[in-house]
Amino acid sequence: AFFQGLRAAGILQPEPDEEATQKAERLFELLSQKEGVVRLAHLDPAVPYLLVEFKARCIDRYGSIARAFQEWDPEGTGKISCAQFKVACHEIKHSGAIHKLLDFLDANAEGEVDLNEIDEDAAEEAEAIAEDRR
Repeated sequence: AFFQGLRAAGILQPEPDEEATQKAERLFELLSQKEGVVRLAHLDPAVPYLLVEFKARCIDRYGSIARAFQEWDPEGTGKISCAQFKVACHEIKHSGAIHKLLDFLDANAEGEVDLNEIDEDAAEEAEAIAEDRR
């Protein structure tokens, strides 16, 4: 996960050489010494703020994050495509560094955004509601 975060933040290339891998491992050791964990804010301080803004805009537009997820993922799969995510960002009028959010939320470049990465509780609530509808 740490290496994925480094890639998403543009700090580490997709196929790092041995030297870059060793530097990344040392960086992990340094960052995790104080708290025992490496937080997203260590890698890219802007992303946590972008996520907060994204969530706030979901609440403004839909009343809650879970309702936004229900709208975007009516089947309750817990995932949406990156294209759907971009449309969602435009719907909620979130224009702040969408590419940066996508780099974080789709760190593996699989073309999907896992809603749990945005808000685990809201994703679970939206999935439960979709399950109840079936």
